[in-house]
Amino acid sequence: VHAQRSPHATYPSSRFVHCETTVTPVDLSRYTITALAQGKRDAALAEVIQESDPGFRALTLPIVLHALGRVPEAERALAEAEAKYGETFPYFIGVIYAARRDLTRAFDWWDRAFKKHDPDLGYFAKAAPAQAQVPQLAADPRYKALLRKLNLPD
Repeated sequence: VHAQRSPHATYPSSRFVHCETTVTPVDLSRYTITALAQGKRDAALAEVIQESDPGFRALTLPIVLHALGRVPEAERALAEAEAKYGETFPYFIGVIYAARRDLTRAFDWWDRAFKKHDPDLGYFAKAAPAQAQVPQLAADPRYKALLRKLNLPD
């Protein structure tokens, strides 16, 4: 996630392979989400803390802190993410709420994203259940309705 939607900034990937290559913030997000899914919560936190992109860090930290059970810190991180990035990245704020199993607020944010024509919503909507680690989201009638609004297959 780029805080200013800069075109494909790259990051050294020494954390992933021992060669000179680059990865995008979306790649780092996938690594963090995968680490959480594998129960490697401390590794996910270490990755987020090392992240140099403030947008990526702000939009991922609340998910990781919540997964670690550090609820007060997660609440503060979420409030900061909403304040700084809610207007620019409403889809990803929705993902944070979905990861916390607060699907009502997640859908509120995804409705905002739809109304604002947030390009991330259309691009990532099919991946939301995996991104938020909430597989049951795919069966939620509100999710199916959202996909229909986006003209995506459910």
